[in-house]
Amino acid sequence: MNFRRQRKEMRYQDEIPLEVKQGMGCTRNFSTSGLYFVTDQGLTIGEQLEVICSNIPDRDLGTGSATRVK
Repeated sequence: MNFRRQRKEMRYQDEIPLEVKQGMGCTRNFSTSGLYFVTDQGLTIGEQLEVICSNIPDRDLGTGSATRVK
């Protein structure tokens, strides 16, 4: 199944450093409705997350929950 065709919002490809759960991560792509990122922390589906952009001071990207985990 090709998930990209089902998305309503445009996805942007970029690597932006993030802080997640007291660990580090990096985006792979993002849109106005979500982020795809990798992290050095183990996550579980449904887990609540707070995401902060590491390279911009006071830049809280928001909160959400993990919907897919690989």
